Amino acid sequence: MFLSPGEKLLKYRKKYGITQDELAKGKVSKTFISMVEKNKKPLNKKIGKLIYENLKDILFFKKIEIELNFENFLMGVDEQIKLFFKEIREKEDEFLKLDQFTLEDIILKLKKDTQVKKIKQVIEVYKKNNRTEDCKVWYTKFFQRIIFIKGYEEEFLEFLNLGLELKDYKVAYIFLNKYKDEIKILKDSRQIDEVKYIYFLILLNLNKEIEILENVKNFIIKDKKINIKLFEVLGKAHVKLGQYDEAIKMYNLFYKKVNNITEKIEIIINQIELYIKKKEINEIKNSYFKLKKIQEKIIHKSEKNRFELLYELGRTAEILERKNESKNYYIEALIVGKGVEVPIEKVMLIILSLFKNFEKNDYYSFLSIEKEYFRILEKYKDYRAALKLIEYYYKNHPKRLDEKFSIINNYLE
Repeated sequence: MFLSPGEKLLKYRKKYGITQDELAKGKVSKTFISMVEKNKKPLNKKIGKLIYENLKDILFFKKIEIELNFENFLMGVDEQIKLFFKEIREKEDEFLKLDQFTLEDIILKLKKDTQVKKIKQVIEVYKKNNRTEDCKVWYTKFFQRIIFIKGYEEEFLEFLNLGLELKDYKVAYIFLNKYKDEIKILKDSRQIDEVKYIYFLILLNLNKEIEILENVKNFIIKDKKINIKLFEVLGKAHVKLGQYDEAIKMYNLFYKKVNNITEKIEIIINQIELYIKKKEINEIKNSYFKLKKIQEKIIHKSEKNRFELLYELGRTAEILERKNESKNYYIEALIVGKGVEVPIEKVMLIILSLFKNFEKNDYYSFLSIEKEYFRILEKYKDYRAALKLIEYYYKNHPKRLDEKFSIINNYLE
Protein backbone atom coordinates (compact mmCIF):
# COMPACT_ATOMS: atom_id res chain seq x y z
CA MET A 1 0.00 0.00 0.00
CA PHE A 2 2.83 2.40 0.88
CA LEU A 3 6.02 2.24 -1.20
CA SER A 4 9.39 3.93 -0.85
CA PRO A 5 10.66 6.03 -3.83
CA GLY A 6 12.88 3.08 -4.83
CA GLU A 7 9.97 0.62 -4.70
CA LYS A 8 7.86 2.98 -6.83
CA LEU A 9 10.69 3.21 -9.35
CA LEU A 10 11.02 -0.58 -9.53
CA LYS A 11 7.24 -0.96 -9.90
CA TYR A 12 7.16 1.41 -12.91
CA ARG A 13 10.21 -0.21 -14.51
CA LYS A 14 8.79 -3.72 -14.27
CA LYS A 15 5.30 -2.68 -15.32
CA TYR A 16 6.38 -0.83 -18.48
CA GLY A 17 9.51 -2.81 -19.38
CA ILE A 18 12.05 -0.04 -18.72
CA THR A 19 15.71 -1.01 -18.14
CA GLN A 20 17.96 0.56 -15.53
CA ASP A 21 20.23 1.83 -18.34
CA GLU A 22 17.30 3.60 -20.01
CA LEU A 23 16.34 5.20 -16.72
CA ALA A 24 19.96 6.25 -15.92
CA LYS A 25 20.46 7.97 -19.35
CA GLY A 26 24.13 8.28 -18.48
CA LYS A 27 23.31 10.92 -15.87
CA VAL A 28 23.39 8.53 -12.87
CA SER A 29 24.93 5.09 -12.58
CA LYS A 30 22.98 1.87 -13.08
CA THR A 31 24.41 0.67 -9.72
CA PHE A 32 22.98 3.72 -7.97
CA ILE A 33 19.50 3.04 -9.39
CA SER A 34 19.76 -0.61 -8.31
CA MET A 35 20.65 0.42 -4.74
CA VAL A 36 17.80 2.95 -4.63
CA GLU A 37 15.34 0.26 -5.76
CA LYS A 38 16.59 -2.04 -2.98
CA ASN A 39 16.23 0.77 -0.40
CA LYS A 40 19.99 0.72 0.20
CA LYS A 41 20.43 4.33 -0.96
CA PRO A 42 18.19 7.31 -0.16
CA LEU A 43 16.94 9.47 -2.97
CA ASN A 44 17.53 13.17 -2.42
CA LYS A 45 15.51 15.91 -4.10
CA LYS A 46 18.11 16.79 -6.77
CA ILE A 47 18.83 13.26 -8.06
CA GLY A 48 15.22 12.26 -7.45
CA LYS A 49 14.07 15.04 -9.79
CA LEU A 50 16.53 13.86 -12.46
CA ILE A 51 15.35 10.23 -12.31
CA TYR A 52 11.68 11.25 -12.14
CA GLU A 53 12.00 13.43 -15.27
CA ASN A 54 13.77 10.57 -17.13
CA LEU A 55 10.94 8.21 -16.14
CA LYS A 56 8.32 10.75 -17.20
CA ASP A 57 9.98 11.25 -20.62
CA ILE A 58 10.24 7.50 -21.29
CA LEU A 59 6.56 7.01 -20.42
CA PHE A 60 5.59 10.03 -22.58
CA PHE A 61 7.21 8.43 -25.64
CA LYS A 62 5.29 5.23 -24.80
CA LYS A 63 2.13 7.40 -24.74
CA ILE A 64 1.62 6.66 -21.02
CA GLU A 65 0.81 9.38 -18.53
CA ILE A 66 2.62 9.04 -15.20
CA GLU A 67 0.16 8.76 -12.30
CA LEU A 68 2.40 10.33 -9.66
CA ASN A 69 3.52 13.91 -9.38
CA PHE A 70 7.11 14.52 -8.25
CA GLU A 71 6.10 15.30 -4.64
CA ASN A 72 4.24 11.98 -4.27
CA PHE A 73 7.02 10.10 -6.06
CA LEU A 74 9.64 11.36 -3.58
CA MET A 75 7.47 10.91 -0.50
CA GLY A 76 8.85 8.23 1.85
CA VAL A 77 6.83 5.52 3.61
CA ASP A 78 6.82 7.34 6.98
CA GLU A 79 5.44 10.50 5.43
CA GLN A 80 2.75 8.56 3.56
CA ILE A 81 1.66 6.77 6.73
CA LYS A 82 1.56 10.06 8.68
CA LEU A 83 -0.63 11.52 5.95
CA PHE A 84 -2.81 8.39 6.03
CA PHE A 85 -3.45 8.75 9.76
CA LYS A 86 -3.97 12.49 9.41
CA GLU A 87 -6.77 11.78 6.93
CA ILE A 88 -8.45 9.05 9.02
CA ARG A 89 -10.97 11.47 10.54
CA GLU A 90 -11.95 12.76 7.11
CA LYS A 91 -12.04 9.34 5.42
CA GLU A 92 -13.39 7.10 8.20
CA ASP A 93 -15.57 5.06 5.84
CA GLU A 94 -12.55 4.11 3.70
CA PHE A 95 -10.50 3.35 6.80
CA LEU A 96 -13.20 1.06 8.26
CA LYS A 97 -13.15 -1.02 5.07
CA LEU A 98 -9.48 -1.91 5.58
CA ASP A 99 -8.85 -5.45 6.77
CA GLN A 100 -6.84 -6.07 9.92
CA PHE A 101 -3.79 -7.49 8.10
CA THR A 102 -3.45 -4.52 5.73
CA LEU A 103 -3.72 -2.11 8.64
CA GLU A 104 -1.20 -4.05 10.72
CA ASP A 105 1.19 -4.16 7.78
CA ILE A 106 1.00 -0.34 7.58
CA ILE A 107 1.69 0.08 11.31
CA LEU A 108 4.59 -2.41 11.30
CA LYS A 109 6.45 -0.09 8.92
CA LEU A 110 6.68 2.50 11.71
CA LYS A 111 9.09 2.74 14.65
CA LYS A 112 7.86 0.92 17.78
CA ASP A 113 7.05 4.07 19.82
CA THR A 114 5.16 5.52 16.84
CA GLN A 115 3.26 2.23 16.41
CA VAL A 116 1.79 2.65 19.92
CA LYS A 117 0.51 6.17 19.12
CA LYS A 118 -1.03 5.10 15.83
CA ILE A 119 -2.71 2.02 17.36
CA LYS A 120 -4.36 4.35 19.90
CA GLN A 121 -5.65 6.41 16.99
CA VAL A 122 -7.01 3.26 15.31
CA ILE A 123 -8.79 2.25 18.56
CA GLU A 124 -10.40 5.69 18.84
CA VAL A 125 -11.91 5.35 15.36
CA TYR A 126 -13.24 1.86 16.14
CA LYS A 127 -14.67 3.09 19.48
CA LYS A 128 -16.44 5.95 17.74
CA ASN A 129 -18.04 3.47 15.32
CA ASN A 130 -18.97 0.91 18.03
CA ARG A 131 -16.66 -1.75 16.60
CA THR A 132 -16.18 -3.51 19.95
CA GLU A 133 -14.48 -6.65 18.63
CA ASP A 134 -12.01 -4.57 16.60
CA CYS A 135 -11.28 -2.42 19.67
CA LYS A 136 -10.38 -5.53 21.65
CA VAL A 137 -8.14 -6.87 18.84
CA TRP A 138 -6.23 -3.59 18.61
CA TYR A 139 -5.94 -3.17 22.37
CA THR A 140 -4.29 -6.61 22.32
CA LYS A 141 -1.77 -5.30 19.76
CA PHE A 142 -1.35 -2.14 21.85
CA PHE A 143 -0.42 -4.00 25.04
CA GLN A 144 1.82 -6.40 23.15
CA ARG A 145 4.03 -3.34 22.59
CA ILE A 146 3.79 -1.89 26.12
CA ILE A 147 6.31 -3.07 28.73
CA PHE A 148 4.75 -1.29 31.73
CA ILE A 149 1.13 -0.20 32.21
CA LYS A 150 2.01 2.85 34.32
CA GLY A 151 0.55 5.79 32.42
CA TYR A 152 -1.80 3.47 30.53
CA GLU A 153 -4.06 2.42 33.43
CA GLU A 154 -7.18 3.86 31.80
CA GLU A 155 -6.53 2.04 28.50
CA PHE A 156 -5.78 -1.21 30.34
CA LEU A 157 -9.00 -0.98 32.33
CA GLU A 158 -10.96 -0.39 29.14
CA PHE A 159 -9.26 -3.39 27.52
CA LEU A 160 -10.18 -5.64 30.48
CA ASN A 161 -13.80 -4.45 30.43
CA LEU A 162 -13.96 -5.34 26.73
CA GLY A 163 -12.71 -8.81 27.64
CA LEU A 164 -15.55 -9.17 30.15
CA GLU A 165 -18.13 -7.80 27.72
CA LEU A 166 -17.02 -10.15 24.92
CA LYS A 167 -16.39 -13.04 27.35
CA ASP A 168 -12.82 -13.34 26.10
CA TYR A 169 -11.39 -14.14 29.50
CA LYS A 170 -8.25 -15.96 28.36
CA VAL A 171 -6.71 -12.97 26.54
CA ALA A 172 -7.46 -10.68 29.52
CA TYR A 173 -5.86 -13.28 31.84
CA ILE A 174 -2.68 -13.42 29.74
CA PHE A 175 -2.17 -9.65 30.00
CA LEU A 176 -3.14 -9.51 33.68
CA ASN A 177 -0.39 -12.05 34.34
CA LYS A 178 2.04 -10.01 32.21
CA TYR A 179 1.53 -6.96 34.46
CA LYS A 180 0.68 -8.84 37.67
CA ASP A 181 3.76 -7.81 39.65
CA GLU A 182 3.47 -4.19 38.52
CA ILE A 183 -0.24 -4.06 39.45
CA LYS A 184 0.62 -5.11 43.03
CA ILE A 185 3.00 -2.17 43.55
CA LEU A 186 1.37 0.57 41.46
CA LYS A 187 0.22 3.64 43.37
CA ASP A 188 -3.32 3.15 44.65
CA SER A 189 -6.04 4.65 42.51
CA ARG A 190 -9.63 3.74 41.69
CA GLN A 191 -8.49 2.55 38.25
CA ILE A 192 -5.89 0.18 39.70
CA ASP A 193 -8.39 -1.08 42.29
CA GLU A 194 -10.84 -1.80 39.46
CA VAL A 195 -8.09 -3.64 37.56
CA LYS A 196 -7.48 -5.80 40.66
CA TYR A 197 -11.20 -6.50 41.00
CA ILE A 198 -11.49 -7.47 37.32
CA TYR A 199 -8.49 -9.77 37.82
CA PHE A 200 -10.56 -11.76 40.34
CA LEU A 201 -13.64 -11.69 38.09
CA ILE A 202 -11.56 -13.09 35.20
CA LEU A 203 -10.20 -15.84 37.47
CA LEU A 204 -13.75 -16.70 38.55
CA ASN A 205 -14.92 -16.98 34.94
CA LEU A 206 -11.93 -19.21 34.13
CA ASN A 207 -12.73 -21.48 37.11
CA LYS A 208 -9.45 -20.58 38.85
CA GLU A 209 -10.96 -20.36 42.33
CA ILE A 210 -7.79 -21.55 44.12
CA GLU A 211 -5.85 -18.74 42.41
CA ILE A 212 -8.42 -16.23 43.69
CA LEU A 213 -7.99 -17.34 47.31
CA GLU A 214 -4.19 -17.45 46.97
CA ASN A 215 -3.95 -13.90 45.60
CA VAL A 216 -6.64 -12.06 47.55
CA LYS A 217 -4.17 -11.00 50.29
CA ASN A 218 -1.59 -9.77 47.76
CA PHE A 219 -4.01 -7.64 45.74
CA ILE A 220 -5.09 -5.11 48.35
CA ILE A 221 -8.08 -3.03 47.23
CA LYS A 222 -8.46 0.23 49.16
CA ASP A 223 -11.55 1.59 47.44
CA LYS A 224 -14.42 0.65 49.79
CA LYS A 225 -17.10 0.18 47.13
CA ILE A 226 -14.87 -2.07 45.02
CA ASN A 227 -13.72 -3.98 48.09
CA ILE A 228 -17.35 -4.69 49.00
CA LYS A 229 -17.98 -6.18 45.53
CA LEU A 230 -15.03 -8.51 46.11
CA PHE A 231 -16.98 -10.30 48.88
CA GLU A 232 -19.43 -11.53 46.24
CA VAL A 233 -16.61 -12.85 44.04
CA LEU A 234 -15.06 -14.63 47.03
CA GLY A 235 -18.49 -16.07 47.91
CA LYS A 236 -18.90 -17.48 44.40
CA ALA A 237 -15.35 -18.89 44.49
CA HIS A 238 -16.10 -20.74 47.75
CA VAL A 239 -19.37 -22.07 46.25
CA LYS A 240 -17.49 -23.52 43.26
CA LEU A 241 -15.06 -25.19 45.66
CA GLY A 242 -17.95 -26.64 47.68
CA GLN A 243 -16.99 -24.53 50.72
CA TYR A 244 -20.57 -23.49 51.52
CA ASP A 245 -20.01 -22.19 55.06
CA GLU A 246 -17.23 -19.88 53.85
CA ALA A 247 -19.43 -18.76 50.95
CA ILE A 248 -22.28 -17.88 53.33
CA LYS A 249 -19.87 -15.80 55.46
CA MET A 250 -18.76 -13.84 52.39
CA TYR A 251 -22.37 -13.29 51.26
CA ASN A 252 -23.31 -12.08 54.75
CA LEU A 253 -20.44 -9.58 54.73
CA PHE A 254 -21.49 -8.44 51.26
CA TYR A 255 -25.15 -8.12 52.33
CA LYS A 256 -24.27 -5.92 55.34
CA LYS A 257 -22.19 -3.54 53.24
CA VAL A 258 -24.36 -2.99 50.15
CA ASN A 259 -27.21 -0.50 49.89
CA ASN A 260 -28.34 -1.40 46.37
CA ILE A 261 -31.61 -3.33 46.63
CA THR A 262 -30.99 -5.34 43.43
CA GLU A 263 -27.67 -6.58 44.83
CA LYS A 264 -29.34 -7.46 48.15
CA ILE A 265 -31.93 -9.56 46.29
CA GLU A 266 -29.18 -11.37 44.36
CA ILE A 267 -27.29 -12.12 47.60
CA ILE A 268 -30.39 -13.58 49.25
CA ILE A 269 -31.08 -15.75 46.18
CA ASN A 270 -27.47 -17.00 46.23
CA GLN A 271 -27.80 -17.79 49.94
CA ILE A 272 -31.05 -19.69 49.37
CA GLU A 273 -29.22 -21.90 46.83
CA LEU A 274 -26.60 -22.71 49.48
CA TYR A 275 -29.17 -23.38 52.19
CA ILE A 276 -30.98 -25.75 49.79
CA LYS A 277 -27.70 -27.63 49.23
CA LYS A 278 -27.14 -27.77 53.01
CA LYS A 279 -30.83 -28.68 53.61
CA GLU A 280 -31.17 -25.93 56.22
CA ILE A 281 -34.93 -25.33 56.13
CA ASN A 282 -34.94 -22.63 58.84
CA GLU A 283 -32.37 -20.58 56.93
CA ILE A 284 -34.35 -21.03 53.69
CA LYS A 285 -37.44 -19.78 55.55
CA ASN A 286 -35.59 -16.74 56.97
CA SER A 287 -34.26 -15.85 53.51
CA TYR A 288 -37.73 -16.30 52.03
CA PHE A 289 -39.22 -13.81 54.51
CA LYS A 290 -36.42 -11.34 53.69
CA LEU A 291 -37.35 -11.60 50.00
CA LYS A 292 -41.06 -11.20 50.82
CA LYS A 293 -40.37 -8.04 52.80
CA ILE A 294 -38.38 -6.59 49.90
CA GLN A 295 -41.13 -7.55 47.43
CA GLU A 296 -43.75 -5.73 49.51
CA LYS A 297 -41.73 -2.49 49.65
CA ILE A 298 -39.81 -2.32 46.37
CA ILE A 299 -40.99 -0.31 43.37
CA HIS A 300 -39.48 -2.06 40.35
CA LYS A 301 -37.88 -0.05 37.59
CA SER A 302 -37.49 -3.18 35.49
CA GLU A 303 -40.22 -5.74 34.75
CA LYS A 304 -37.49 -8.29 34.05
CA ASN A 305 -36.11 -7.86 37.60
CA ARG A 306 -39.63 -8.07 38.99
CA PHE A 307 -40.17 -11.36 37.13
CA GLU A 308 -36.92 -12.78 38.55
CA LEU A 309 -37.89 -11.86 42.11
CA LEU A 310 -41.40 -13.31 41.77
CA TYR A 311 -39.95 -16.49 40.23
CA GLU A 312 -37.55 -16.93 43.17
CA LEU A 313 -40.32 -16.28 45.69
CA GLY A 314 -42.53 -18.85 43.95
CA ARG A 315 -39.73 -21.42 43.82
CA THR A 316 -38.72 -20.92 47.48
CA ALA A 317 -42.36 -21.03 48.64
CA GLU A 318 -42.71 -24.33 46.75
CA ILE A 319 -39.65 -25.76 48.54
CA LEU A 320 -41.19 -24.66 51.87
CA GLU A 321 -44.48 -26.34 50.80
CA ARG A 322 -46.39 -23.05 50.98
CA LYS A 323 -48.47 -24.05 47.95
CA ASN A 324 -50.90 -21.15 47.74
CA GLU A 325 -48.15 -18.55 48.12
CA SER A 326 -46.05 -20.36 45.52
CA LYS A 327 -49.01 -20.49 43.13
CA ASN A 328 -49.77 -16.77 43.54
CA TYR A 329 -46.16 -15.70 42.99
CA TYR A 330 -45.81 -17.95 39.94
CA ILE A 331 -49.03 -16.64 38.35
CA GLU A 332 -47.95 -13.04 38.98
CA ALA A 333 -44.53 -13.83 37.48
CA LEU A 334 -46.19 -15.16 34.30
CA ILE A 335 -48.31 -12.01 33.98
CA VAL A 336 -45.27 -9.76 34.47
CA GLY A 337 -43.18 -11.88 32.09
CA LYS A 338 -45.57 -11.44 29.15
CA GLY A 339 -44.08 -9.12 26.56
CA VAL A 340 -40.76 -8.94 28.47
CA GLU A 341 -37.61 -10.80 27.51
CA VAL A 342 -37.35 -13.31 30.36
CA PRO A 343 -35.68 -16.76 30.46
CA ILE A 344 -38.02 -19.20 28.71
CA GLU A 345 -36.64 -22.05 30.83
CA LYS A 346 -37.94 -20.33 33.98
CA VAL A 347 -41.34 -19.69 32.36
CA MET A 348 -41.61 -23.40 31.49
CA LEU A 349 -40.64 -24.42 35.04
CA ILE A 350 -43.37 -22.13 36.40
CA ILE A 351 -45.98 -23.69 34.09
CA LEU A 352 -44.78 -27.19 34.97
CA SER A 353 -45.08 -26.43 38.68
CA LEU A 354 -48.52 -24.83 38.32
CA PHE A 355 -49.89 -27.77 36.29
CA LYS A 356 -48.63 -30.07 39.03
CA ASN A 357 -50.29 -28.14 41.88
CA PHE A 358 -53.62 -26.91 40.44
CA GLU A 359 -56.72 -28.52 41.95
CA LYS A 360 -60.14 -29.08 40.32
CA ASN A 361 -61.52 -25.79 41.68
CA ASP A 362 -58.66 -23.91 39.98
CA TYR A 363 -60.06 -24.76 36.55
CA TYR A 364 -60.39 -21.21 35.18
CA SER A 365 -56.91 -20.28 36.37
CA PHE A 366 -55.70 -23.53 34.83
CA LEU A 367 -57.25 -22.59 31.45
CA SER A 368 -55.43 -19.28 31.51
CA ILE A 369 -52.05 -20.96 32.16
CA GLU A 370 -52.83 -23.67 29.60
CA LYS A 371 -53.41 -20.98 26.96
CA GLU A 372 -50.02 -19.43 27.79
CA TYR A 373 -48.38 -22.87 27.62
CA PHE A 374 -49.76 -23.63 24.15
CA ARG A 375 -48.59 -20.20 22.96
CA ILE A 376 -45.04 -20.99 24.11
CA LEU A 377 -45.21 -24.62 22.96
CA GLU A 378 -45.82 -23.46 19.39
CA LYS A 379 -42.39 -21.82 19.33
CA TYR A 380 -40.21 -23.82 21.76
CA LYS A 381 -41.53 -27.40 21.52
CA ASP A 382 -40.97 -28.10 25.22
CA TYR A 383 -43.31 -30.97 26.16
CA ARG A 384 -42.31 -31.48 29.80
CA ALA A 385 -45.42 -29.68 31.07
CA ALA A 386 -47.70 -31.59 28.67
CA LEU A 387 -47.60 -34.69 30.89
CA LYS A 388 -48.73 -32.67 33.91
CA LEU A 389 -51.47 -31.07 31.82
CA ILE A 390 -52.74 -34.55 30.80
CA GLU A 391 -52.53 -35.73 34.44
CA TYR A 392 -54.66 -32.77 35.54
CA TYR A 393 -57.40 -33.56 33.00
CA TYR A 394 -57.24 -37.28 33.73
CA LYS A 395 -57.72 -36.60 37.43
CA ASN A 396 -60.19 -33.68 37.31
CA HIS A 397 -61.90 -33.49 33.88
CA PRO A 398 -61.54 -36.90 32.15
CA LYS A 399 -64.21 -36.08 29.53
CA ARG A 400 -61.93 -33.38 28.09
CA LEU A 401 -58.92 -35.71 27.86
CA ASP A 402 -59.38 -36.69 24.18
CA GLU A 403 -59.61 -33.03 23.18
CA LYS A 404 -56.31 -32.22 24.95
CA PHE A 405 -54.57 -35.29 23.50
CA SER A 406 -55.61 -34.11 20.05
CA ILE A 407 -54.26 -30.56 20.61
CA ILE A 408 -50.89 -31.80 21.93
CA ASN A 409 -50.67 -34.31 19.06
CA ASN A 410 -51.06 -31.43 16.57
CA TYR A 411 -48.00 -29.77 18.11
CA LEU A 412 -46.07 -33.04 17.93
CA GLU A 413 -46.73 -33.23 14.20
